[in-house]
Amino acid sequence: IYNNVSVKNSYASKETSLDRQEAFERTYVKYEGYLQPKIIDTEVFVDLVPEERQVKARVVYNIKNKGTTTIDTLLINHAYGKKTATMTTFLIGGKEPELVKRDDENDFEIYYLADPLAPGEISTMEMIIEGGFDAFPNEGAQEAIVYNGTFLNNSIFPSFGYPGGGISSDLERKKRGLEIKEYSLPEQDDPVGRSNLLFTDDADFVTFKATLSTAPDQIAIAPGKLMKEYEKDGRRYFEYANEGKMQNFFNISSARYEVAEDSYRNSNGKDVKIQIFHHKAHDRNIDRFMESAKMSLEYYSENFSPFQFDQLRILEFPRYASFAQSFPNTVPYAESFGWVGDFSDPADNDYVFTVTAHEVAHQWWGHQVAPSATRGANQISETMAEYASLMVTRQKYGNAAMGKFLKYELDNYLRSRAGESKFEKTLLDNDSQSYVWYRKGGLIMYALQDYIGEANLNAGFAEMIDSFGLKEEPPFATTTDWYGFIKDRTPDSLQYFLKESFEEITLYENRTLEAKYNTKPDANGKYKVILKLDTRKITYNGDLSEKARPTERSLIEIGVFAEDGKNEQGMVEKRPLYLEKRWLTPGEHVIEIYVDEAPVKAGIDPYNKLIDRVSDDNLIDVDLE
Repeated sequence: IYNNVSVKNSYASKETSLDRQEAFERTYVKYEGYLQPKIIDTEVFVDLVPEERQVKARVVYNIKNKGTTTIDTLLINHAYGKKTATMTTFLIGGKEPELVKRDDENDFEIYYLADPLAPGEISTMEMIIEGGFDAFPNEGAQEAIVYNGTFLNNSIFPSFGYPGGGISSDLERKKRGLEIKEYSLPEQDDPVGRSNLLFTDDADFVTFKATLSTAPDQIAIAPGKLMKEYEKDGRRYFEYANEGKMQNFFNISSARYEVAEDSYRNSNGKDVKIQIFHHKAHDRNIDRFMESAKMSLEYYSENFSPFQFDQLRILEFPRYASFAQSFPNTVPYAESFGWVGDFSDPADNDYVFTVTAHEVAHQWWGHQVAPSATRGANQISETMAEYASLMVTRQKYGNAAMGKFLKYELDNYLRSRAGESKFEKTLLDNDSQSYVWYRKGGLIMYALQDYIGEANLNAGFAEMIDSFGLKEEPPFATTTDWYGFIKDRTPDSLQYFLKESFEEITLYENRTLEAKYNTKPDANGKYKVILKLDTRKITYNGDLSEKARPTERSLIEIGVFAEDGKNEQGMVEKRPLYLEKRWLTPGEHVIEIYVDEAPVKAGIDPYNKLIDRVSDDNLIDVDLE
């Protein structure tokens, strides 16, 4: 064990890691914002030897100085340590740059260019990385190349510039005398932030080609269209090329895959091939992946813009990790994350369907509209993907079943904000809190479409894609842009909801205090229901302290329900007898409602569309009067 952990690999305790991060920041932070070249073309050649857990990866870039000053210094960050991978070739314009400094502890290098790169000048850059793994393949980099299920990404090649990041904990930074960082990204109007992409600042949009070789019984996959497949010298080769441009964000995968295929007719009339690459024994949920992929492609193409590729791939990788991730036209999906899940009970969360819808949505929100490296920009990617997923989920399961999904979002948000160690950020400025961009963001967007209309809101997002979709040059999209398209689609009467949801941190306190009905219907056969409700809302500071209690009225849904039913999938759903929105001022209200059947439950915001501190008291049993 010691040999695997500390000899074949490098091990550092938590304290040692923090010491290294502190030393790195103090030494190199002076290079933050240092002008570096941008990649404009990418061609990779990756020879995988999974049976030996080895790789040789070569990349040829065209790079360009897009700045206004000369570049004579390159800062190089290696994702893998020298025990794992080594850069054996590094050429710029066919020449080796001068190595000024090599920091082995932090895998960081500084090079000097004898022929500096002038503004607007283009040159070539070539790197060859050779490495492999012969230690435990169960954590960190050791999971990247395995015998069956290799999963590499663009970080196999070094990145440029000062990497940022560092120690994030305010307490730890204060203890070490480091400046406290309120935010990790610049404001939305920062020209440098708007000129860089959020997911990779080494490039804007690039041309992309990949030639991959692997074991003869495996399939190797990269983004782009498969142009050629052949065997040579006992290895299996695959050549991919992206049609058009994409972000310099790609995966390299290889495994002994089985392949399930189907197709979808795109909104532009072209056929899209859908392929699911999976372990032979893991076929029980293929239909769920496929259904979600097809429904997602249909919804997003019709509501936002046509899908930009001719193929969509979903592929399984080993359970050393548990996530799904969306690269251009390719979605790797962990083995532990649904491939062998049991969804026979309709009450279980169908996360295969919802997560697939989320990841497919990133082909629009993240890949068509690429966020800038500015404060809040990840909402353009993650909040929009979560919203899109909720809409496809509603299309499958129906409005009446959505309360379960919305409550999941709400409860996760409330739990996460309660444990926040820094301060909660608004939806427009959040640059690091996933519970805000996923849970809060998805919930707010769902409520917004319910207020202003799904088609109306989606038309605004289609306009945003018209403005920023596949935009190859800066300035790139910010939350200011995103918010502008949303505001333009929202009537004056509901601008209050935008302010409290996007600009502020607002939680409701909605409660149903009492619900009664008269067991004898009136002359028209109607049952009178009397509801006593209480509604309030509170705005909070980021530290969770109370800021204000707004007094303006809010538009809130009121519902009366019969006994729960089941939809065609067997999922429990509410059966509304009355469901309407009413303008309510903060405080208690008594409301009379007439319904056609004897009611069972009634309450305020019954589907949990609003962010409510305690949602379990919204809907209660209706008692006899």
